[in-house]
Amino acid sequence: MRVEWRSVEEKWADHGFVPSDSQEWRRICLFGQGTYDAPHGRVLYAVVRALRPRRILEIGTGRGFSALAMALAQRDAGLHDGRILTIDVIAHGRLQHWHNPRRHVKDDPAAVGPISRKELLKDFGGLIDGRVEFETGSSLEKLASLPQGSMHFAFIDGDHSLVGVSRDWEYVRRILAPQGSVAFDDYDAGTDLGEILSSRILRNIRGCRRIGGILRSGRLPSWLSRDQHKYIRKVLFPGVHRVVERIYAEGSWNLEVFPYLGSLSIALLIPTAVSVC
Repeated sequence: MRVEWRSVEEKWADHGFVPSDSQEWRRICLFGQGTYDAPHGRVLYAVVRALRPRRILEIGTGRGFSALAMALAQRDAGLHDGRILTIDVIAHGRLQHWHNPRRHVKDDPAAVGPISRKELLKDFGGLIDGRVEFETGSSLEKLASLPQGSMHFAFIDGDHSLVGVSRDWEYVRRILAPQGSVAFDDYDAGTDLGEILSSRILRNIRGCRRIGGILRSGRLPSWLSRDQHKYIRKVLFPGVHRVVERIYAEGSWNLEVFPYLGSLSIALLIPTAVSVC
């Protein structure tokens, strides 16, 4: 089965799995994206509420917003023994520029300048203490040490190259419990690299000499237009789309896609043996 939903509300609103517009949720969204509406967090919250995974693995912590959204979902689902392991190459205590004035509101907690994730998260101790574990390092070195079948759900949002996503998935496949599910961020990406590289819009991008650095870093500069972002994403993120399609082609997974902002989407793969409302 392959389904593309227009929103998580379309699938799960009647089940109460969509986060309410509470002060707590708004505070989490402001923390995560520097806005009061972080739509990809709504998808993750709803997925965790629906699947009720006790052990969650996240590859790619970022600020920690996804982990917060999933921790809130675990708590609201009554999973008091729920645990989340989140991995990132950026150390928890490392000073980092998280704020982008073109994308984030002025009330963004990260607007103060370089600040560590640990400092940003200090006001969420009641939600994450004892539930969320932050690990620093490459996903490969950390995943290799995890026991087989120890995770019930994984959210993969790390290295988006084909090699990187493929390697992450091979480790995650071993770590997932027999009926565990997996979600991939940025599934929206296209796969025809040659077409993109030869496109006029790419040749006309200001600062073409920096394209190599953009591709290596995986980060899109703010001076690109929306259309340019869309095209470059197809260069940066081909691995996610290809790996998800490869997994789905095995025939033992159901695939559900949740768009959350423009062309951005999260792909959710659930074993065919698992029934989810």
